[in-house]
Amino acid sequence: MNNQSDNIIEINFFKFFKYFSNNIFYFVRNFLTISILSIIIFILYLIIKPNESVYIQGNLLIQSEEVANNIDQKFLFNAEIFTKAINESGLGDKITVDKKFMNSFELVPGHTGMNKLINHYMEQDFDLLVKQLKHKRENIDKLLNEMIQASSQYLIITADVNNLNLDDIEIKLFIKNLVDSMNVFLRKEYDSSNIGLKFIGPIKIDSPISSLDVNHINSRLNLLNSYISILNLNYKSFAPEINLDDLSNDLDDVNDVFNYIIQENDLYVDLVGQKLDLEIESFEKLLLANSERLSVMGLSSTNQTTFGTASGTGNISYDSTFLDTILDLGNRASGAEDRNIVLQKAADLNAQIVDLQRRKSELTVKYQLGLTQEEAMTFLTNMLDQTAEQINQYILSVQSGLRMNEPVKLVSLLTSNAASLTEIMLRPIIIIFIFSILISLIISSFDFSRQSNTNY
Repeated sequence: MNNQSDNIIEINFFKFFKYFSNNIFYFVRNFLTISILSIIIFILYLIIKPNESVYIQGNLLIQSEEVANNIDQKFLFNAEIFTKAINESGLGDKITVDKKFMNSFELVPGHTGMNKLINHYMEQDFDLLVKQLKHKRENIDKLLNEMIQASSQYLIITADVNNLNLDDIEIKLFIKNLVDSMNVFLRKEYDSSNIGLKFIGPIKIDSPISSLDVNHINSRLNLLNSYISILNLNYKSFAPEINLDDLSNDLDDVNDVFNYIIQENDLYVDLVGQKLDLEIESFEKLLLANSERLSVMGLSSTNQTTFGTASGTGNISYDSTFLDTILDLGNRASGAEDRNIVLQKAADLNAQIVDLQRRKSELTVKYQLGLTQEEAMTFLTNMLDQTAEQINQYILSVQSGLRMNEPVKLVSLLTSNAASLTEIMLRPIIIIFIFSILISLIISSFDFSRQSNTNY
Protein backbone atom coordinates (compact mmCIF):
# COMPACT_ATOMS: atom_id res chain seq x y z
CA MET A 1 0.00 0.00 0.00
CA ASN A 2 2.80 2.34 0.94
CA ASN A 3 4.60 1.53 -2.28
CA GLN A 4 1.52 2.49 -4.26
CA SER A 5 1.29 5.81 -2.41
CA ASP A 6 4.95 6.57 -3.05
CA ASN A 7 4.51 5.75 -6.71
CA ILE A 8 1.49 8.05 -6.94
CA ILE A 9 3.42 10.95 -5.31
CA GLU A 10 6.35 10.40 -7.67
CA ILE A 11 4.01 10.34 -10.67
CA ASN A 12 2.17 13.47 -9.51
CA PHE A 13 5.41 15.34 -8.86
CA PHE A 14 6.73 14.34 -12.25
CA LYS A 15 3.49 15.46 -13.89
CA PHE A 16 3.57 18.78 -11.97
CA PHE A 17 7.17 19.39 -12.99
CA LYS A 18 6.30 18.62 -16.59
CA TYR A 19 3.25 20.87 -16.34
CA PHE A 20 5.34 23.65 -14.80
CA SER A 21 7.98 23.35 -17.57
CA ASN A 22 5.32 23.52 -20.27
CA ASN A 23 3.59 26.51 -18.61
CA ILE A 24 6.57 28.54 -17.42
CA PHE A 25 5.28 31.60 -19.23
CA TYR A 26 1.98 31.26 -17.37
CA PHE A 27 3.92 31.27 -14.07
CA VAL A 28 6.06 34.26 -15.11
CA ARG A 29 2.97 36.18 -16.21
CA ASN A 30 1.32 35.61 -12.84
CA PHE A 31 4.51 36.51 -11.00
CA LEU A 32 4.99 39.76 -12.92
CA THR A 33 1.34 40.74 -12.60
CA ILE A 34 1.27 40.17 -8.85
CA SER A 35 4.67 41.87 -8.36
CA ILE A 36 3.81 44.95 -10.40
CA LEU A 37 0.41 45.37 -8.73
CA SER A 38 1.96 44.94 -5.26
CA ILE A 39 4.74 47.46 -5.99
CA ILE A 40 2.18 49.99 -7.30
CA ILE A 41 0.07 49.55 -4.17
CA PHE A 42 3.19 49.91 -1.97
CA ILE A 43 4.26 53.14 -3.74
CA LEU A 44 0.74 54.58 -3.39
CA TYR A 45 0.87 53.73 0.32
CA LEU A 46 4.19 55.58 0.69
CA ILE A 47 2.68 58.60 -1.05
CA ILE A 48 -0.51 58.87 0.97
CA LYS A 49 0.74 57.73 4.40
CA PRO A 50 1.57 60.45 6.99
CA ASN A 51 5.25 61.32 7.18
CA GLU A 52 7.06 59.95 10.19
CA SER A 53 8.74 62.57 12.36
CA VAL A 54 12.45 62.79 11.63
CA TYR A 55 14.76 64.70 13.96
CA ILE A 56 18.32 65.90 13.89
CA GLN A 57 19.75 66.02 17.39
CA GLY A 58 22.92 67.57 18.76
CA ASN A 59 24.51 67.00 22.15
CA LEU A 60 25.75 70.19 23.81
CA LEU A 61 28.31 70.11 26.63
CA ILE A 62 27.87 72.96 29.13
CA GLN A 63 31.40 73.99 30.10
CA SER A 64 30.51 76.66 32.66
CA GLU A 65 28.83 75.93 35.99
CA GLU A 66 27.36 79.44 36.09
CA VAL A 67 25.81 78.95 32.67
CA ALA A 68 24.56 75.46 33.58
CA ASN A 69 22.61 76.88 36.52
CA ASN A 70 20.78 79.47 34.42
CA ILE A 71 20.51 78.13 30.88
CA ASP A 72 17.16 77.17 29.33
CA GLN A 73 15.32 77.25 25.98
CA LYS A 74 13.52 80.53 26.67
CA PHE A 75 16.82 82.19 27.54
CA LEU A 76 18.72 81.03 24.45
CA PHE A 77 16.08 80.70 21.74
CA ASN A 78 15.50 84.30 20.70
CA ALA A 79 15.22 86.02 17.34
CA GLU A 80 18.60 87.76 17.65
CA ILE A 81 20.53 84.50 18.11
CA PHE A 82 18.57 82.70 15.36
CA THR A 83 19.01 85.58 12.89
CA LYS A 84 22.77 85.65 13.47
CA ALA A 85 22.99 81.88 12.94
CA ILE A 86 20.94 82.10 9.71
CA ASN A 87 23.20 84.83 8.33
CA GLU A 88 26.34 82.88 9.28
CA SER A 89 24.90 79.82 7.50
CA GLY A 90 24.08 81.76 4.31
CA LEU A 91 20.42 80.69 4.51
CA GLY A 92 18.82 84.12 4.67
CA ASP A 93 17.10 83.67 1.29
CA LYS A 94 15.47 80.38 2.36
CA ILE A 95 14.50 81.04 5.99
CA THR A 96 12.37 83.61 7.77
CA VAL A 97 12.81 83.82 11.52
CA ASP A 98 9.28 83.43 12.81
CA LYS A 99 7.50 81.54 15.56
CA LYS A 100 6.94 78.47 13.37
CA PHE A 101 10.63 78.19 12.46
CA MET A 102 11.84 78.68 16.05
CA ASN A 103 9.27 76.17 17.35
CA SER A 104 10.87 73.55 15.08
CA PHE A 105 13.79 73.50 17.51
CA GLU A 106 13.78 72.28 21.08
CA LEU A 107 16.30 72.31 23.91
CA VAL A 108 16.01 69.61 26.57
CA PRO A 109 18.32 68.46 29.39
CA GLY A 110 20.51 65.40 29.01
CA HIS A 111 22.58 63.52 26.46
CA THR A 112 20.97 61.29 23.80
CA GLY A 113 23.11 58.25 24.58
CA MET A 114 23.06 58.70 28.35
CA ASN A 115 19.30 59.33 28.39
CA LYS A 116 18.65 56.06 26.55
CA LEU A 117 20.94 54.18 28.91
CA ILE A 118 19.34 55.75 31.99
CA ASN A 119 15.83 55.02 30.71
CA HIS A 120 16.86 51.44 29.94
CA TYR A 121 18.11 50.94 33.49
CA MET A 122 15.04 52.60 34.98
CA GLU A 123 12.75 50.21 33.11
CA GLN A 124 14.58 47.12 34.38
CA ASP A 125 13.63 44.89 37.28
CA PHE A 126 16.36 46.01 39.68
CA ASP A 127 16.38 42.79 41.66
CA LEU A 128 16.88 40.80 38.46
CA LEU A 129 19.47 43.31 37.23
CA VAL A 130 21.46 42.93 40.44
CA LYS A 131 21.57 39.15 39.91
CA GLN A 132 22.51 39.45 36.23
CA LEU A 133 25.29 41.98 36.77
CA LYS A 134 26.49 40.28 39.95
CA HIS A 135 26.96 43.63 41.71
CA LYS A 136 25.59 45.05 44.90
CA ARG A 137 22.46 47.16 44.57
CA GLU A 138 24.29 50.13 46.10
CA ASN A 139 26.93 49.97 43.34
CA ILE A 140 24.29 49.95 40.60
CA ASP A 141 22.43 52.82 42.27
CA LYS A 142 25.70 54.74 42.53
CA LEU A 143 26.46 54.12 38.83
CA LEU A 144 22.98 55.29 37.86
CA ASN A 145 23.33 58.44 39.96
CA GLU A 146 26.72 59.13 38.37
CA MET A 147 25.21 58.80 34.89
CA ILE A 148 22.36 61.14 35.83
CA GLN A 149 24.87 63.62 37.24
CA ALA A 150 27.03 63.38 34.12
CA SER A 151 24.02 63.87 31.82
CA SER A 152 23.11 67.06 33.70
CA GLN A 153 26.17 68.69 32.11
CA TYR A 154 24.59 68.25 28.66
CA LEU A 155 21.72 69.64 26.64
CA ILE A 156 20.05 68.09 23.59
CA ILE A 157 19.12 70.44 20.77
CA THR A 158 16.49 68.88 18.49
CA ALA A 159 15.41 70.02 15.01
CA ASP A 160 12.16 68.69 13.50
CA VAL A 161 13.20 68.01 9.91
CA ASN A 162 9.60 67.75 8.63
CA ASN A 163 8.85 71.34 9.61
CA LEU A 164 11.95 72.82 7.99
CA ASN A 165 12.41 73.58 4.32
CA LEU A 166 16.05 72.52 4.54
CA ASP A 167 18.05 69.39 3.82
CA ASP A 168 20.05 67.55 6.47
CA ILE A 169 23.34 69.26 5.61
CA GLU A 170 21.78 72.73 5.83
CA ILE A 171 20.11 71.91 9.16
CA LYS A 172 23.35 70.60 10.66
CA LEU A 173 25.22 73.69 9.41
CA PHE A 174 22.55 75.91 10.96
CA ILE A 175 22.73 74.07 14.31
CA LYS A 176 26.53 74.49 14.37
CA ASN A 177 26.22 78.24 13.75
CA LEU A 178 23.32 78.46 16.20
CA VAL A 179 25.59 77.08 18.94
CA ASP A 180 28.31 79.59 17.93
CA SER A 181 25.75 82.42 18.20
CA MET A 182 24.67 81.13 21.62
CA ASN A 183 28.29 81.29 22.78
CA VAL A 184 28.64 84.90 21.60
CA PHE A 185 25.49 85.77 23.56
CA LEU A 186 26.57 83.84 26.67
CA ARG A 187 30.05 85.42 26.72
CA LYS A 188 28.41 88.84 26.84
CA GLU A 189 25.84 87.77 29.43
CA TYR A 190 28.36 86.07 31.72
CA ASP A 191 31.53 88.16 31.49
CA SER A 192 33.68 86.50 34.12
CA SER A 193 36.82 88.27 32.89
CA ASN A 194 35.96 91.59 34.60
CA ILE A 195 38.03 91.56 37.79
CA GLY A 196 37.58 95.25 38.57
CA LEU A 197 41.16 96.27 37.75
CA LYS A 198 41.78 98.80 34.98
CA PHE A 199 44.90 99.00 32.85
CA ILE A 200 47.42 101.56 34.12
CA GLY A 201 48.80 104.14 31.69
CA PRO A 202 52.24 105.82 31.66
CA ILE A 203 52.88 108.41 34.36
CA LYS A 204 53.51 112.01 33.31
CA ILE A 205 55.79 114.09 35.51
CA ASP A 206 56.92 117.69 34.90
CA SER A 207 60.49 118.83 35.36
CA PRO A 208 61.20 120.28 37.80
CA ILE A 209 58.59 118.52 39.91
CA SER A 210 55.81 120.32 41.73
CA SER A 211 53.56 119.43 44.67
CA LEU A 212 51.06 118.01 42.19
CA ASP A 213 53.75 115.76 40.74
CA VAL A 214 54.74 114.54 44.20
CA ASN A 215 51.10 113.81 44.98
CA HIS A 216 50.74 112.03 41.63
CA ILE A 217 53.79 109.81 42.24
CA ASN A 218 52.62 108.97 45.76
CA SER A 219 49.16 108.01 44.43
CA ARG A 220 50.74 105.88 41.69
CA LEU A 221 52.85 104.00 44.26
CA ASN A 222 49.72 103.34 46.34
CA LEU A 223 47.82 102.15 43.24
CA LEU A 224 50.58 99.77 42.13
CA ASN A 225 50.93 98.32 45.62
CA SER A 226 47.17 97.87 45.87
CA TYR A 227 46.98 96.07 42.49
CA ILE A 228 49.85 93.74 43.41
CA SER A 229 48.15 92.94 46.71
CA ILE A 230 44.82 92.10 44.96
CA LEU A 231 46.50 90.00 42.25
CA ASN A 232 48.63 88.16 44.79
CA LEU A 233 45.63 87.38 46.94
CA ASN A 234 43.04 86.34 44.33
CA TYR A 235 44.88 85.51 41.09
CA LYS A 236 48.34 84.28 42.12
CA SER A 237 48.67 81.42 39.62
CA PHE A 238 47.37 83.07 36.43
CA ALA A 239 50.69 84.38 35.06
CA PRO A 240 53.58 82.28 36.40
CA GLU A 241 56.03 84.11 34.12
CA ILE A 242 55.43 87.34 36.12
CA ASN A 243 56.64 87.21 39.73
CA LEU A 244 54.44 89.50 41.82
CA ASP A 245 56.84 89.32 44.76
CA ASP A 246 59.63 90.65 42.52
CA LEU A 247 57.36 93.49 41.42
CA SER A 248 56.65 94.29 45.06
CA ASN A 249 60.39 94.40 45.80
CA ASP A 250 60.94 96.65 42.79
CA LEU A 251 58.32 99.03 44.15
CA ASP A 252 60.21 99.14 47.46
CA ASP A 253 63.27 100.32 45.52
CA VAL A 254 61.14 102.85 43.65
CA ASN A 255 59.79 104.14 46.97
CA ASP A 256 63.33 104.58 48.26
CA VAL A 257 64.22 106.65 45.18
CA PHE A 258 61.02 108.67 45.62
CA ASN A 259 61.95 109.41 49.26
CA TYR A 260 65.47 110.40 48.10
CA ILE A 261 63.97 112.88 45.62
CA ILE A 262 61.50 114.57 47.98
CA GLN A 263 64.03 114.87 50.84
CA GLU A 264 65.45 117.86 48.97
CA ASN A 265 62.29 119.74 49.94
CA ASP A 266 60.74 119.51 53.45
CA LEU A 267 57.43 120.70 52.02
CA TYR A 268 57.24 117.58 49.84
CA VAL A 269 58.11 115.33 52.77
CA ASP A 270 55.35 116.88 54.90
CA LEU A 271 52.90 116.56 51.98
CA VAL A 272 53.59 112.84 51.52
CA GLY A 273 53.45 112.27 55.28
CA GLN A 274 50.06 113.94 55.53
CA LYS A 275 48.72 111.92 52.61
CA LEU A 276 49.91 108.71 54.22
CA ASP A 277 48.29 109.73 57.54
CA LEU A 278 44.98 110.29 55.76
CA GLU A 279 45.16 106.90 54.09
CA ILE A 280 46.06 105.19 57.35
CA GLU A 281 43.13 106.88 59.06
CA SER A 282 40.81 105.78 56.26
CA PHE A 283 41.92 102.15 56.53
CA GLU A 284 41.61 102.28 60.32
CA LYS A 285 37.99 103.34 60.00
CA LEU A 286 37.34 100.52 57.56
CA LEU A 287 38.98 98.09 59.94
CA LEU A 288 36.86 99.30 62.87
CA ALA A 289 33.72 98.96 60.72
CA ASN A 290 34.85 95.45 59.85
CA SER A 291 35.29 94.67 63.56
CA GLU A 292 31.81 95.97 64.32
CA ARG A 293 30.45 93.67 61.65
CA LEU A 294 32.03 90.75 63.46
CA SER A 295 30.32 91.91 66.63
CA VAL A 296 26.93 92.10 64.87
CA MET A 297 27.41 88.51 63.74
CA GLY A 298 26.66 87.39 67.29
CA LEU A 299 29.92 88.05 69.13
CA SER A 300 30.47 89.25 72.65
CA SER A 301 31.30 92.92 73.02
CA THR A 302 33.88 92.24 75.69
CA ASN A 303 36.63 91.77 73.15
CA GLN A 304 35.60 94.72 71.06
CA THR A 305 37.64 97.10 73.20
CA THR A 306 40.73 95.32 71.94
CA PHE A 307 40.41 97.48 68.85
CA GLY A 308 40.37 100.66 70.91
CA THR A 309 43.04 103.31 70.94
CA ALA A 310 46.47 102.88 72.40
CA SER A 311 47.52 105.42 75.07
CA GLY A 312 44.60 107.63 74.04
CA THR A 313 46.38 108.70 70.87
CA GLY A 314 43.65 107.56 68.51
CA ASN A 315 46.00 105.10 66.82
CA ILE A 316 45.25 101.36 66.74
CA SER A 317 47.84 99.02 68.22
CA TYR A 318 48.90 96.38 65.69
CA ASP A 319 50.86 94.03 67.93
CA SER A 320 50.74 90.24 67.78
CA THR A 321 47.50 90.19 69.80
CA PHE A 322 45.63 91.97 67.02
CA LEU A 323 45.19 89.01 64.65
CA ASP A 324 44.76 86.66 67.61
CA THR A 325 41.80 88.75 68.72
CA ILE A 326 40.36 88.79 65.20
CA LEU A 327 40.68 85.01 65.01
CA ASP A 328 39.14 84.60 68.44
CA LEU A 329 36.17 86.69 67.43
CA GLY A 330 35.94 84.96 64.07
CA ASN A 331 35.87 81.50 65.59
CA ARG A 332 32.64 82.41 67.34
CA ALA A 333 30.94 83.91 64.27
CA SER A 334 27.61 82.32 63.33
CA GLY A 335 28.23 81.87 59.61
CA ALA A 336 31.43 80.15 58.54
CA GLU A 337 31.44 81.60 55.05
CA ASP A 338 30.66 85.15 56.17
CA ARG A 339 33.21 84.80 58.95
CA ASN A 340 35.95 83.85 56.50
CA ILE A 341 35.13 86.79 54.24
CA VAL A 342 35.21 89.23 57.15
CA LEU A 343 38.45 87.74 58.50
CA GLN A 344 40.12 87.97 55.11
CA LYS A 345 39.01 91.58 54.76
CA ALA A 346 40.38 92.37 58.21
CA ALA A 347 43.72 90.74 57.37
CA ASP A 348 43.94 92.71 54.08
CA LEU A 349 43.18 96.01 55.79
CA ASN A 350 45.72 95.29 58.51
CA ALA A 351 48.40 94.47 55.94
CA GLN A 352 47.73 97.71 54.04
CA ILE A 353 47.87 99.78 57.22
CA VAL A 354 51.18 98.19 58.21
CA ASP A 355 52.60 98.91 54.74
CA LEU A 356 51.51 102.57 54.88
CA GLN A 357 53.01 102.95 58.35
CA ARG A 358 56.26 101.49 57.06
CA ARG A 359 56.28 103.96 54.17
CA LYS A 360 55.70 106.85 56.55
CA SER A 361 58.55 105.72 58.78
CA GLU A 362 60.88 105.53 55.78
CA LEU A 363 60.36 109.23 55.11
CA THR A 364 62.81 109.99 57.91
CA VAL A 365 65.52 107.73 56.48
CA LYS A 366 68.38 109.66 54.87
CA TYR A 367 69.29 108.07 51.54
CA GLN A 368 72.68 108.33 49.82
CA LEU A 369 72.06 106.93 46.31
CA GLY A 370 74.79 108.85 44.47
CA LEU A 371 72.30 110.04 41.84
CA THR A 372 71.47 113.51 40.62
CA GLN A 373 67.86 114.61 40.87
CA GLU A 374 67.48 114.25 37.12
CA GLU A 375 68.91 110.72 37.12
CA ALA A 376 66.73 109.76 40.07
CA MET A 377 63.59 111.09 38.34
CA THR A 378 64.43 109.21 35.14
CA PHE A 379 64.89 105.98 37.10
CA LEU A 380 61.68 106.61 39.06
CA THR A 381 59.43 107.22 36.04
CA ASN A 382 60.93 104.32 34.07
CA MET A 383 60.43 101.88 36.98
CA LEU A 384 56.87 103.07 37.59
CA ASP A 385 56.01 102.58 33.91
CA GLN A 386 57.75 99.20 33.69
CA THR A 387 55.97 97.96 36.81
CA ALA A 388 52.64 99.23 35.50
CA GLU A 389 53.23 97.42 32.19
CA GLN A 390 54.02 94.17 34.02
CA ILE A 391 50.82 94.53 36.07
CA ASN A 392 48.84 95.25 32.88
CA GLN A 393 50.18 92.04 31.34
CA TYR A 394 49.23 90.16 34.48
CA ILE A 395 45.69 91.59 34.37
CA LEU A 396 45.42 90.59 30.70
CA SER A 397 46.49 87.01 31.56
CA VAL A 398 43.88 86.86 34.31
CA GLN A 399 41.16 88.13 31.98
CA SER A 400 42.15 85.64 29.27
CA GLY A 401 42.12 82.80 31.79
CA LEU A 402 38.70 83.73 33.13
CA ARG A 403 37.07 84.47 29.78
CA MET A 404 34.80 81.66 28.54
CA ASN A 405 35.76 80.64 25.00
CA GLU A 406 32.94 78.12 24.58
CA PRO A 407 30.35 78.17 27.38
CA VAL A 408 28.44 75.59 25.32
CA LYS A 409 30.20 73.08 23.04
CA LEU A 410 28.57 71.02 20.27
CA VAL A 411 30.02 67.53 20.76
CA SER A 412 27.92 65.47 18.33
CA LEU A 413 25.20 65.65 15.67
CA LEU A 414 23.03 62.75 14.58
CA THR A 415 19.79 62.03 12.73
CA SER A 416 17.19 59.98 14.60
CA ASN A 417 14.20 58.05 13.23
CA ALA A 418 15.45 58.47 9.67
CA ALA A 419 14.90 55.29 7.65
CA SER A 420 17.51 54.46 5.05
CA LEU A 421 16.74 53.72 1.38
CA THR A 422 17.28 50.02 2.11
CA GLU A 423 14.66 50.09 4.86
CA ILE A 424 12.18 52.11 2.80
CA MET A 425 12.37 50.35 -0.61
CA LEU A 426 14.70 47.38 -0.93
CA ARG A 427 13.43 45.19 1.88
CA PRO A 428 9.72 45.64 1.04
CA ILE A 429 10.40 44.90 -2.65
CA ILE A 430 12.28 41.70 -1.77
CA ILE A 431 9.33 40.67 0.39
CA ILE A 432 6.95 41.47 -2.49
CA PHE A 433 8.97 39.30 -4.90
CA ILE A 434 8.99 36.36 -2.48
CA PHE A 435 5.28 36.79 -1.87
CA SER A 436 4.63 36.94 -5.65
CA ILE A 437 6.60 33.74 -6.25
CA LEU A 438 4.61 31.88 -3.60
CA ILE A 439 1.27 33.13 -4.89
CA SER A 440 2.25 32.26 -8.46
CA LEU A 441 3.25 28.74 -7.38
CA ILE A 442 -0.06 28.34 -5.57
CA ILE A 443 -1.96 29.49 -8.66
CA SER A 444 0.03 27.08 -10.85
CA SER A 445 -0.69 24.25 -8.38
CA PHE A 446 -4.41 24.94 -8.47
CA ASP A 447 -4.36 25.02 -12.27
CA PHE A 448 -2.41 21.76 -12.38
CA SER A 449 -4.85 20.16 -9.96
CA ARG A 450 -7.82 21.36 -12.03
CA GLN A 451 -6.36 19.98 -15.24
CA SER A 452 -5.52 16.64 -13.55
CA ASN A 453 -9.08 16.25 -12.30
CA THR A 454 -10.46 17.10 -15.74
CA ASN A 455 -8.29 14.43 -17.35
CA TYR A 456 -9.58 11.88 -14.90
